[in-house]
Amino acid sequence: MSVRFARRRSRLLAAAATVAVLGAAMPLVSGASSAWACGDGPATVAPAVPAPTASAAVHQGQVQTAYLPGMPGTITAGGSPIEFGVEIGNFTGAAYDSLQPTLGFYNEAAGSHPGGGTNLRPEDFTVQVMTGGQWKTLPVHHGCDPVIYPDTSGLAQQLDNGHATRLMFRVALSAKAPADQHDITVYLGTTPNGRISSHALHIARLAAPSSPSASAPAKAAGGTPTKPAGQAPAPAKQRTAATPSAAPAQVAAVRAAAATSPTAVPSTATASTKQLAFTGGGSDSGLLLGAGGALVVLGAGAVTLSARRRSAARH
Repeated sequence: MSVRFARRRSRLLAAAATVAVLGAAMPLVSGASSAWACGDGPATVAPAVPAPTASAAVHQGQVQTAYLPGMPGTITAGGSPIEFGVEIGNFTGAAYDSLQPTLGFYNEAAGSHPGGGTNLRPEDFTVQVMTGGQWKTLPVHHGCDPVIYPDTSGLAQQLDNGHATRLMFRVALSAKAPADQHDITVYLGTTPNGRISSHALHIARLAAPSSPSASAPAKAAGGTPTKPAGQAPAPAKQRTAATPSAAPAQVAAVRAAAATSPTAVPSTATASTKQLAFTGGGSDSGLLLGAGGALVVLGAGAVTLSARRRSAARH
């Protein structure tokens, strides 16, 4: 073998080795499938086109939240639910595509104040929201802390800048809520970036019904009911006009006084009524007695003078 032929064969082997190495390495570099690397043939791959990205909205400040006027201050365990409205306003300079209101309930006195009670329980709360003209019940669950939350994810909505929206909620507390709980703090906010508003609710309890056996009077051995100790006697029934309420002697005295009372005698007498003679004395009694005595003296003198005249005429 000549030297010239040996050199040509070396160049051909080197070129073949180079082609084999490049053929095995190129599919791996370009990201092709392993099948293509294994010699099953290249797959048609569409060129990657970058998706257009919108500029992120720039918000300034927080979304504003507030309770509407008329927010109750008390909730009764086992009583009627309370209703309250909330308002959410977006004045941050940009719109929100999915703004979600959030509610939270918490007993702040639990574990921090003596006698503050236990933490709230989701099973004691019924939370509803007015949507589509009807009340919709929201599931209530625990968060990562003792605060409990109704699931408001279905209330997310778009809210443009400079606009506000209102929602109406209804909350009921079960009568089985622990008796050591006295107050509830209601938190209102939004997701994302909402200002937190809080409101305190005092828990009222329904009065326990009295026992029938305690209110009924106990019976004595003879079957006669006895009055409970310390109970005031029952008021006497009002007497009718036909039954006198006083003794006969007192009644007679009252009637006699009424018959002689000036207010019982009419001021003017009718034609068919005879007027009685006045027999009592008045302020002019002395003057009348003096005039009467003078008349008696004059009458006696006149009688004496008349007798003397008759005697002189006879003689």
